[in-house]
Amino acid sequence: MGQEQVKSFTSKLDIGKNGSSNNNNNNNNNNNNNKKFQLVRINIEENWMKAAIVKACFGYIRKQLERENMIDSYYYHLGGSVEPLRIDLNIISKFLGYVYLVDKNSKVRWYANGDATEKEVETMNRLVKELLSQ
Repeated sequence: MGQEQVKSFTSKLDIGKNGSSNNNNNNNNNNNNNKKFQLVRINIEENWMKAAIVKACFGYIRKQLERENMIDSYYYHLGGSVEPLRIDLNIISKFLGYVYLVDKNSKVRWYANGDATEKEVETMNRLVKELLSQ
């Protein structure tokens, strides 16, 4: 569920391979040669049993995401509480997908969750372009 919600944002990013404007929504913007823009996926699993399943499937998950050109980096946290992180990032539901726009100084400049609305996608694209132009 959360993965599809995140995809509703990332599939509509309007950024070219070099961080330039791209009006084509079928882009492959997550090129590893692109130093200005990076998409990172984080999977947090606090349940130890589910964490074992995710760990066993990690290679498959990574290959699938790379094949879809959906990530530059993939990180996971398996087992144990992440409550301080949830508070800092305002994660109120572990069932929603969250998207964060982070600047070069690692400050969160914008975030959204759930399924993307047209207005959220427009805002995200405008802010990404602004950050890339800095």
